[in-house]
Amino acid sequence: MRPCRLRTTAEAICQGVSRRNYSLGCRVANRGATRAAPDNASKYRRQRQSAGDGTAVWRRRFVFASSLSIYGTHSLEECVSEEHRAYPEDLYGAAKLYIEQLGEAYRQQHGLDFVSLRIGRVVGPGAQSESSAWRSEIFEYLGTSEPREVIVPFRPAGRLLLVHVDDVAKMLLTLLHAGPTKHAVYNAFCESVCVGDLKHELERLNPNIALKVGTGSAAGNPQLLNATRFEYEFGFRPAPISGQLRRAAGRSNAN
Repeated sequence: MRPCRLRTTAEAICQGVSRRNYSLGCRVANRGATRAAPDNASKYRRQRQSAGDGTAVWRRRFVFASSLSIYGTHSLEECVSEEHRAYPEDLYGAAKLYIEQLGEAYRQQHGLDFVSLRIGRVVGPGAQSESSAWRSEIFEYLGTSEPREVIVPFRPAGRLLLVHVDDVAKMLLTLLHAGPTKHAVYNAFCESVCVGDLKHELERLNPNIALKVGTGSAAGNPQLLNATRFEYEFGFRPAPISGQLRRAAGRSNAN
């Protein structure tokens, strides 16, 4: 993707999310100028601090958009926190873990301020993904007056850890602009949503939508998540996915 000038940091993050299949990337200069970047999931912030002699010192922060795939598959009885062992089951999760480990090595050897946010399945309008089109369709189809089908390839009783794209942007911005953080790794605040409940809510909001479920399981990811580390440190708790769907449906009907 060709770099482009954007008005705000949030806009840069959201455009990176929606246009690159939720691969996040933006560069933030010390005066707030932002630019979408082609690299996967890098955020930079130059923080001005005062040295002991009063001179200005600049510190660069790298916020990495990681993935819950790092944890691998966990049963519904396991609520996974950052303390759980990383055990990725595919190349995607392994690549995310490798970058986290590389960032930690640079933190220890070169003083790089590296922070990782482990993100679940991102939903919201604007995605361009053929394999997971349902993530955007559940929002984009809410205003339809014609029959629409949404295919979610998971069994009705399955649980998916979902987070809205706007909330991902807010959490990344929080880490980007925060002072010294207590930890180097945070779970993003994701909601454990039952696929059957998602089907019921979507079809209730707009009877023109038929959500077709499959037989797949949420392999390679946890089903329950402990994100209290982020919540307690930064005071952030997003609205439920059902509430965000209702608000989106209200806006669509108003238009």
